[in-house]
Amino acid sequence: QGNVIITFSEGVLKADSVYLNKATNQALAEGNASLKSGGDLLEGDALTFDIETKNGAAKNGRIFVSRNHVYLKGKRIEKEGEASYRIYEGKVTTCDGADPDWSITGKEMAVTVDGYGTVKHGKFNIGRTPVFYTPYLIFPAKTTRQSGFLLPAFAYSKDKDGVDIELPFFWAISPNMDATFYQRYMSKRGLKEGVEFRYFMSQDSYGTFYADYLDDHKEIKETSGAISRDWQSDQQRGSFYLNHQTTFSPGFYLRSDIYKVSDNWYFKDFSSQNYYRKNYSADSTHPFKQIPFKADKSLTSLDSTVRLVKDAELYNVTALARYTDDFTSPSNDQTLQKYPEVKLFTINRPFLGTPLYGMLNATYDYFYRTEGQKGHLYEIQPMASLPVRLGKYAQLIPQFSVRETVWDRDDDEDKDSSPVTRHGDRQVITMGANLNTEFARIYHVGGAQLEKIRHVIKPELTYTYIPDPDQEDAPDYVSRIDETNSFTYALTNIWTAKLKGQDGSTSYREVARLKLYQTYEIEDVPLSDD
Repeated sequence: QGNVIITFSEGVLKADSVYLNKATNQALAEGNASLKSGGDLLEGDALTFDIETKNGAAKNGRIFVSRNHVYLKGKRIEKEGEASYRIYEGKVTTCDGADPDWSITGKEMAVTVDGYGTVKHGKFNIGRTPVFYTPYLIFPAKTTRQSGFLLPAFAYSKDKDGVDIELPFFWAISPNMDATFYQRYMSKRGLKEGVEFRYFMSQDSYGTFYADYLDDHKEIKETSGAISRDWQSDQQRGSFYLNHQTTFSPGFYLRSDIYKVSDNWYFKDFSSQNYYRKNYSADSTHPFKQIPFKADKSLTSLDSTVRLVKDAELYNVTALARYTDDFTSPSNDQTLQKYPEVKLFTINRPFLGTPLYGMLNATYDYFYRTEGQKGHLYEIQPMASLPVRLGKYAQLIPQFSVRETVWDRDDDEDKDSSPVTRHGDRQVITMGANLNTEFARIYHVGGAQLEKIRHVIKPELTYTYIPDPDQEDAPDYVSRIDETNSFTYALTNIWTAKLKGQDGSTSYREVARLKLYQTYEIEDVPLSDD
């Protein structure tokens, strides 16, 4: 009686009260009863369990099968074997949370893990809404990937696509490779065929390739901004995507994100449903969900990049090639491309044992385009600062930097004009100071994962002065820098969480940052004759 815990081979039984017959190995657990066997968790108002055979039953039960991330609920759940369950008045889903995105409910279910499940008088539900009923249904409950058809997609639009049906087929090629074939029929456009190939060579090397093709026979005439189309015959349309990442060592990796679409209208026409929307991810933590942009009609440009990054303790070096497709322009000939770009950043650290702090930024770019100014750009910017403590509560940081820019044009634009400078340089001096302080408080949360939250409030005042730089002869691919004489006051709030992992490790994560600031430009006021 009272917080009972019984441990046995590969399992733990917990409840408010337990009756155990050691002669028959039968146990009856009542009140907040839970049984963890292997990686599975069975809970219910009351549990009966055979410790030797590991069979049992639960009243108003809930079970989580970790091997294939399946949740089972029912008025009564019977465990008929190591991997077989029977559920009465039950529900099955793979979604987390109290309100799953989809579920299957039925009068009676039988589920075998890494096999199949059957449902009598079943309903398929989207959220809480039943979509269709079937007197008998067989569904897969596999823990390993299996080749076969995936769930189809159905849609209808009167003016855009007409009847829209997509039936994907998944091919489990090997443990580290698979492919999905997409067959999408649109009655107003035709048959769009696509294929996705994924490979996972190791934790440090993986990637995805996708391509699709459509012979679009819809007649369209429209104008949007500077672009227009008048399609009266079949249009060959498609896209492809290549993502690959290899990590050579911690902080040293190669990553490619290459995208290409056949025309400026691709994402506008297929904004309701496309591969890129399905695989969008804001944080890019999933190895096969690496699309960083929202692929809909609001997308104005698309950047393809290949980057090699070395991120060390004291510096970062990035080599980059970037190609941009501008969807707002009829032609991409005047769009600036960067290949290559090489950047060096060093951290701000003490300089030769003095109170001075120093850091260095350096960049090389080759800007290319078919029409317009293009050429080389070299920039180097050393920066120095001198932090000074003002008592216990404030800090003053005078800052100084020199940004030297050198360009070398190799285009034929304005070749015979005067006084166009094809080779030149610009020097930008930045002076200023930052006065700041901060206040912090730690809140003890005491959660299972979230232990503490540290809240920092940082008010600061910054003065910046940049004399008017001489940049009239600079090519248009050199970013302009304005003369500045300003004060900026700001208030920053930072919340940092202290987290505890399941293995007992500790990590820190900045969960929110809010910065409010206002800049005041100091204008030169001429003296009055009066």
